[in-house]
Amino acid sequence: MSEATGIDFNELARLIAAELDSGMQSVNSSVPWNGRLHIASMRVRLGQMEELSAEKYSPNANKCLLYQRYPLAEQGWMFEVEIAAGAAPAKARISDKPPVTLPTRLQTSAAVLFSNLPVNAIKGVSSDWAEIFKQVAVNSIGDLIAMKHDALNELIRLNKNKYPLNLHTKARLLNTAVPKIPASPADHYTLYSLLTEPPKALRKLIGAQHFSASASERLSDLLALFYTLLDSRILKDFTIRNLRTIHLDKQKQI
Repeated sequence: MSEATGIDFNELARLIAAELDSGMQSVNSSVPWNGRLHIASMRVRLGQMEELSAEKYSPNANKCLLYQRYPLAEQGWMFEVEIAAGAAPAKARISDKPPVTLPTRLQTSAAVLFSNLPVNAIKGVSSDWAEIFKQVAVNSIGDLIAMKHDALNELIRLNKNKYPLNLHTKARLLNTAVPKIPASPADHYTLYSLLTEPPKALRKLIGAQHFSASASERLSDLLALFYTLLDSRILKDFTIRNLRTIHLDKQKQI
């Protein structure tokens, strides 16, 4: 049996759900709750590699087939997914398996990891600006992210400078979603040490069997974002394990 065919059906379903959920985040962030998309159903089929045809699937059908999207497609796998809007179901059933939870809101923000750091961990927040923010009870990155527009505008007015808007916007960029990262020998690597690694190298380091190509690309982009926003010394103090476990930490808080 090859390494690829050893993937458990339940784990495969979660992987596909995670990939699709990530892709729907940008759409869901701009529409009302009752219009947000979710995964309504999903089937894994074997030995069906035919192209889509108008006779079999109408152009308006609310279904799509991820053709050649995953490595297993070359072995005759195909994934059929139905997307729907409105309230998402809590569970879905995989044929011949007990019900499993398909996470429809997997995304955990990078801000979770850095929110307790002092506000001057954001690049551009000098000691003078840190003192100014302290006067309005903004002491941490989390405080800066959560700062209300009225308070921000008042700070701008009092200091006759729009720079606080720049810093507030930079901090809010940390609300970027973190891909789910499996446990691996890469856990001990610092975020700083991986900044220049390309997505393919990150995937190989973490483990290609459990970490998809798109997830490795998102991680690479995220590391570059951290380097742009945060003091480099911060990135030397945090590891991939810290980034990986924020999903678990978030679940414990719920």
